[in-house]
Amino acid sequence: MGLPPTKAILLDAATRECEALSAMLAGLNREQLLWPGAYGWSAKDHVAHLAEWERTGRPLRSGKASNQAVGARGPHSRRATQEG
Repeated sequence: MGLPPTKAILLDAATRECEALSAMLAGLNREQLLWPGAYGWSAKDHVAHLAEWERTGRPLRSGKASNQAVGARGPHSRRATQEG
């Protein structure tokens, strides 16, 4: 499968996949959400991982530097300099 031809198609596909994942997760009970599966990760662990990627990916897609996207401070940032 190649890259989608437009951003709109990509975002539409991502939205459909998110909805499918939400529907699948809604059908799981607490035990199923916490059960360790592949490589010891539970469904809850996978969702947390996806949520973190979404949190850090949004600023990257808007053009922020990678260190800003994840909240990292470089040695020359204002806050790092003030903290000493």
